[in-house]
Amino acid sequence: MFIFLLVVCAIFCSALVYPLCTFATNFQSAYSFAVSALILCLLAFLAAKQVKKHGAKSALFFLIKSFIVITGITAVFAAVFSGKRLLALLALAATLALFALAARFLKSSAKELAAEKS
Repeated sequence: MFIFLLVVCAIFCSALVYPLCTFATNFQSAYSFAVSALILCLLAFLAAKQVKKHGAKSALFFLIKSFIVITGITAVFAAVFSGKRLLALLALAATLALFALAARFLKSSAKELAAEKS
């Protein structure tokens, strides 16, 4: 049974990975566009789910904090890949500080909004 499961997993993974690998190597710009579109669709889905579950203001706060983290991670990777590790550390520190400030400010804004509703 174990060998059968191993063979099935190997066939399934090969059937999934080989076309993706071929697509990524032969059509690089189309692959980048497709992956970016899928990521944006996922973010839109998560944002809609957040709005439905917690309300628009809470979702906006979530998106702002997510944007800060994603931008910071992108800046860190860009700095590391360009060989500027000190700049990467500074970008990481700035991201953490900006996230902490945004979280504190948005938390106080959320409390004020909750107090106004009461």
